[in-house]
Amino acid sequence: MKKFFKSVLLVTVAAVLLLSAACGKKPAGNTVKGPEGPLPDVIEKIYTKKDMGEIALATITQDMMDFTDPEVLKMYTGTDDTSAIKEIAVSEAMVGAIPYSLVLARVNDESKATEIAQTMFDNIDTRKWLCVEADDLKVAVCGDTVMLIMIGSQYAETATSQEIVDAFESVCGGSLTTVIE
Repeated sequence: MKKFFKSVLLVTVAAVLLLSAACGKKPAGNTVKGPEGPLPDVIEKIYTKKDMGEIALATITQDMMDFTDPEVLKMYTGTDDTSAIKEIAVSEAMVGAIPYSLVLARVNDESKATEIAQTMFDNIDTRKWLCVEADDLKVAVCGDTVMLIMIGSQYAETATSQEIVDAFESVCGGSLTTVIE
């Protein structure tokens, strides 16, 4: 009788372990897809979700700035690896004394998006404006698209990096691959 109960207990424990392992896995077809459309349009969708108040913003696109120049790319993204990024758009305050930068970068290899996001987070110059600093920084990934957002905390009544991440998540259909803070 003891052997029977031990066998039932072992089978039950094995079944529970198998079920819990299966529940933790996402089906292969349930991956996070990046936002659709050109990146300047995605920026506009983000601002539709999160109004930036009185901060005057300008969007910089690839036809306006040479993002194939490693130094330019590093200034905006923190990475100088131009081969990793296929499309980029940047939204910044039109007044240089306002530390605000939203960067969207579509990467060539989606499997490296989180790695690129970490590089951006680790290397972005939050004092690139010289006299002011963006001390509220987050980097989020949605599929093949990386979003870097940095803003000075003195503008918290207007926007925080978390509010912009939330707007990006909404634009991405409610799901992000990762957020680095």
